[in-house]
Amino acid sequence: MISLFFQYGVILLWTLLLAINTRIFKIPSNFIYAFLGVALLFSLLILYKNSRILKQKSFLPLTIIIIINFIYWALFDQTYNSMLYVLAKTSTFLLIMISVYYYYDFLVKNFAKIVIYIGAFVLIVGLIINTHYFGGRYTGPFGNPNSLGWLSSLLFGLVYLTAEKSYKKYVLLLLFFAMVMMSGSRAALGGVVLAILLKGSISFNKVFILALGLSALLVAQNIASNFGIHTGLERIIKSEKSNDLLSGRDKEYTLGLLTIKEAPLTGHGLDKYAWISPHIVKISGLLRKDPFFVGNPHNSYIAMFIMYGIPLGLFVFLMLSFYVVKIFLSRIQRQEILFMTLFSFIAATFESYIFGVSGFEGLIFWFSLTLGLAYIERSKKTSPLRKQYHAV
Repeated sequence: MISLFFQYGVILLWTLLLAINTRIFKIPSNFIYAFLGVALLFSLLILYKNSRILKQKSFLPLTIIIIINFIYWALFDQTYNSMLYVLAKTSTFLLIMISVYYYYDFLVKNFAKIVIYIGAFVLIVGLIINTHYFGGRYTGPFGNPNSLGWLSSLLFGLVYLTAEKSYKKYVLLLLFFAMVMMSGSRAALGGVVLAILLKGSISFNKVFILALGLSALLVAQNIASNFGIHTGLERIIKSEKSNDLLSGRDKEYTLGLLTIKEAPLTGHGLDKYAWISPHIVKISGLLRKDPFFVGNPHNSYIAMFIMYGIPLGLFVFLMLSFYVVKIFLSRIQRQEILFMTLFSFIAATFESYIFGVSGFEGLIFWFSLTLGLAYIERSKKTSPLRKQYHAV
């Protein structure tokens, strides 16, 4: 039972997080903590029998953050909510590490496929349930159009980077691209471009396809605007005209930076991973202009500095950047792993999901980062040069 749990545990957790963030399935958010509690218990049993798992080089980023969280909680933030956060993140990270350690081959081969099937099912159900296709940004099965755009862009990239050529592939690409456009998410549109750039080397055919795709985008944009749909391309064009590609996020970013200044050295606490100081919001007078304003910096890295403070936050950011660049420069053959890592890392500048507990986007980042590093380590062990060296 435990072995089966770790074989499918990351997939099941991602599915639960996805379901909780939709309006389709009525799953209590506390159910995630129950699941993570079971995962933590199973993980500790496994580590008791095999502590070598924690010594794997590919698991070093997750291990370091687990240690940082426990030390930070013990020194600066001994609250119940922070303790719950530490245990939840520890459980998630241990689940990822143990699953990759024992079921690496299965996950490399099947994780992306399963994500595509589950994601496509959720989007199709959302299309059936939410019929408000026109008159603004479409949200699909979510309450947030950015979540729709993020998932659709992820699925588009995973399908596009597969070697399979079939009608099913092209139908899925069309569906996911339409969802990206309808969501109006600029980051999601960037994910589509990233997937196209990652597939092979730059060639005349690729440049031609990009030019053709851009022409199709402009045509689709004109059609969509006639139906009142605000697409990501339209928002990029408007932002370019105003010389502000981050328009719509400037207030959140500014308030987030001011929140960092309130506690620059030690941060505000581990449970403040998607939080802006109410005091900062109050003195800004923003609530009088926008009573529905949500105190969220909408940037995972600003959120990280709010949590940890500048010194510790900078260390974590540089560490994550180093490992992401390492995966990028390694030119791993599994392009879907590279895409998941790069897309989730870059898109995190628009949403506060990397350090959250209940975001399906954040789990993709931590899992793909770990799987990518494990892929690099496995490749070193099986390289012809290494075999020749050991033979001598």
